[in-house]
Amino acid sequence: MNFLDAVDRSIAPVVQGLSQRSRRHAAIAANVANADTPGYRAVDVSFGSQLEKARLGLRTTHPGHRSGGAGNGSAGRDQVVFSGGLVRRDGNDVDIDREMSKLARNQIEYQFLARRLSSQFGKLREAITGRAGG
Repeated sequence: MNFLDAVDRSIAPVVQGLSQRSRRHAAIAANVANADTPGYRAVDVSFGSQLEKARLGLRTTHPGHRSGGAGNGSAGRDQVVFSGGLVRRDGNDVDIDREMSKLARNQIEYQFLARRLSSQFGKLREAITGRAGG
């Protein structure tokens, strides 16, 4: 494995995570914006296929390990799912408290990934220049 492949393998998952958090933020923002729209159904973004895909790269080295299955064909795409919340009389199921909670959690996860990416670029800069910070 060459240097650029190693860099890509360490940075690509973080960039993908940031992209996923950004898409989830857009879905949550749409839910909040439509909290009073009759008939609107809250949506969310499911990252299950990406998590399963990430696990597929692991090897089973012991009989007690779980084995990964084949992908379901939706790899690389997020699923938009309806929240399944309690539907009000006007047909809307947005729970603003739940949406704000999801927004706060998503923001924390995004900030964590952004800091991790910044740290990885700092390490890369240090490896290239031979000095820290600069």
